[in-house]
Amino acid sequence: MNTDLLIGRSIDGRYRIDAVIGKGGMGTVYRATRLLIGDEVAIKVLHTGQFEDPHAAERFRREARAAARLKHPNAVSIYDFGVSGEGLQYLVMDLVEGKSLRDITKAQGPLSISLIAEIVSQICSALDEAHRQHIVHRDIKPDNIILNSTPAGPRVKVLDFGIAKLRDDSATILTQTGNVMGTPHYMSPEQCLGEELDSRADIYSLGIVVYEMLCGRVPFNSPISTAVVVQHVNQTPPSLRKFNPAISLAVEGVVLRALEKARDMRPATAGTFAQELMAVINRATEPTMAYLDGSLARTLTAEPPQIELDEETREKPPDAPPGLSLPETIYLGRPGVSDPAANRTTNGTQSAITANVKRTRSFSYRAAIPLLAVIVVGFMAYFFWFQRPKTVETSPGTPRETVALGGSIESVSEPKHTGMAHIGGGQFQMGSDEGDTDARPTHIVTVRDFYLDIYEVTCRDYKKFIDAKNWPAPPTWKDRNYAPGTDLRPVTGVSWEDATAYAQWKGKRLPTEDEWEFAARGPKGLRYPWGNEWNSDCANADNARNGVTNVGSYKCSSPFGVQDLIGNAWEWTSSSWLPYAGGRLANAPHPSDKVIRGGSWESPRTFISSTSRSGYSGIGLHAGFRCAMDGP
Repeated sequence: MNTDLLIGRSIDGRYRIDAVIGKGGMGTVYRATRLLIGDEVAIKVLHTGQFEDPHAAERFRREARAAARLKHPNAVSIYDFGVSGEGLQYLVMDLVEGKSLRDITKAQGPLSISLIAEIVSQICSALDEAHRQHIVHRDIKPDNIILNSTPAGPRVKVLDFGIAKLRDDSATILTQTGNVMGTPHYMSPEQCLGEELDSRADIYSLGIVVYEMLCGRVPFNSPISTAVVVQHVNQTPPSLRKFNPAISLAVEGVVLRALEKARDMRPATAGTFAQELMAVINRATEPTMAYLDGSLARTLTAEPPQIELDEETREKPPDAPPGLSLPETIYLGRPGVSDPAANRTTNGTQSAITANVKRTRSFSYRAAIPLLAVIVVGFMAYFFWFQRPKTVETSPGTPRETVALGGSIESVSEPKHTGMAHIGGGQFQMGSDEGDTDARPTHIVTVRDFYLDIYEVTCRDYKKFIDAKNWPAPPTWKDRNYAPGTDLRPVTGVSWEDATAYAQWKGKRLPTEDEWEFAARGPKGLRYPWGNEWNSDCANADNARNGVTNVGSYKCSSPFGVQDLIGNAWEWTSSSWLPYAGGRLANAPHPSDKVIRGGSWESPRTFISSTSRSGYSGIGLHAGFRCAMDGP
């Protein structure tokens, strides 16, 4: 029997209360319908008597108005607020689907390192935006963190931004019975003492949450709330490795820094905390990835081959990336070529010569004459053959370009579409009526001729952009993207804005999602770039412990010769995340969401195909990109 008297009633004639979602220390959250629009929202009705002083209603409006200004993809948006004629104080918010972090940790215990990194990154992104607007959450805890599984990975939403201040203003920290208002297990020492709070209080609370995700328990616990408060103020947190020996010392150090008693000793911003945590997590997972069950993933990258050179050897050709399926390459003493496809040639021969001539300290004049003749002939052959214009085929299906070889690669004026596949335009049936709701319905789309990068932009490519434009590096750059052996991996951890800036720097652009899907499916409308059946030999995906690999490591390509469209790294497109005409999205989009395509190395095969799509914003840890150009 339903005993909640608000069920079935309307608030201010605009919202009909349909069901109870949950109850908390501040009030009850209901599923409700907006009567004028017909969509569903969440309404938090604050407990009756929550604010008894005569200025409570005005304070409520002030704090709710401040919280409503916060618009961020990882923060639950407040649409409306008010005080009804009956005196009910309410907030109208996004209706968020998913599970709370509390429920997830209860069910699973300690979480994987990679999942923790993704969750913390999104939480900190929301916190940084709130703190820039001078909003302190004051109640970061697992109950206020909602996770929803999407094809792009977990999507985090943080509840109740800024609303906890309403409670703190209306009551003392400790009640007459000795209980603490709110959840004392996640309160900072300054909050326990009733001091003025700033953003570093949220960082402490998040540190407790991370501690719990890693260890399956909070550092301070007691059945008596006041005892927990005393522990926060006076006791040092126990070592994380005491409860989970798989945690590295570096990870433990970052978490304990966030739990310093003195707020000045903590990271200055939430973003700093996220960067520090991801850096040590990624350092711990290269070249192997540690998991909290004590197992180890296979080695992600092999040691590069070592080439021994004599002392007189001045240069050596760059190492070919392991497993990179490319035509044979001619190296002419030009190390540092930035594009794996830039050295494609039509003669199909390998002329990478490693000079390892052992010179004797003494030799006869007669022996020197033949050697000198060989050198002269070779020198003449170089100028008459290699210095003449050569025809270079940049990729399967692309126009053959004539460029002058020889000298520094930077001095060669190459066409911008070198290393790009030519995609002939036409009509195709986009989307799918099977599987994900987001990809429905099928519809006819026309694309014009364009060029698309054969490979995703690599760390080596992106490093040149960072250096040339003094562009901020991704948070995980030093430890993840440009560590030894990673220069030919797709750059990841970049935002849509980062990808767009790089493309503009190259005189290119990001592909639309129409172009991306057409490049993947081809004229026959394939389910995958290589065919209609899944082939694990064609994509780095469906394996959460595999890790990102060098571009071109998998030999299958699309009908146009484009590689790695499925798996390895998600790819940003220029398209906004919106439903197709006549369709709908499984989850409400955020205005800043952009379409990402192709999945990553972690994506299950059931989630990714040539038609699968998802929306994202901010920095995606597994998101990279490739560039496009208009056709001739």
